[in-house]
Amino acid sequence: MTSPAPPRASRWYYCVDAARQSSRRALFRLHRDPVAKGLGLRDAPSGLKVNISGGEAEFNRWGWRALLESRALDIAQPEVCALGGISEYLRVLALCHAHFTPVVNHVWGSAVAVATNLQLLAAMPSLPGGLHPREPMLEFDTTDNKFRDELLTEPLDIQGQVARSGGFVEIPKGPGLGVEPDRDFIAAYSVDG
Repeated sequence: MTSPAPPRASRWYYCVDAARQSSRRALFRLHRDPVAKGLGLRDAPSGLKVNISGGEAEFNRWGWRALLESRALDIAQPEVCALGGISEYLRVLALCHAHFTPVVNHVWGSAVAVATNLQLLAAMPSLPGGLHPREPMLEFDTTDNKFRDELLTEPLDIQGQVARSGGFVEIPKGPGLGVEPDRDFIAAYSVDG
């Protein structure tokens, strides 16, 4: 089982002020993608007492290597679907762990993307660093999304699972990614060419 990631601030121009105001509160991390915005988070004020996360718009291991070597992030957020798949994701995960950078996968999109990330989280070792490593966390977008909530024959119901279990999620147990797309749902959204 894996637990969800805490809420996040996601606009860089608000991040520094939010961090200063929230460093006395329970804000765990600020989220901004330094690559997409070209802002260089390593130049962020050093007095911040929150973690900086991002990287979901980095698309290969070479970009991730540069990002990790620059120490621009406290928490890496690779996006398996944007990286080109599981094999490249595993290479990036190894780089992150070699740099002692915790990973909280960036999860957005369809139920297939969520199921893929759940399987990856189930195989991921505890987050590195310190005497008390943390179990992997699931970042989960709660906005309305039919392709996440209605795409599968048996919906994942992440929010329901979290509410019922005190913050944990079951890993799908079927073959492959553990889920089966609802072909009628897909047909309803198909476009004739």
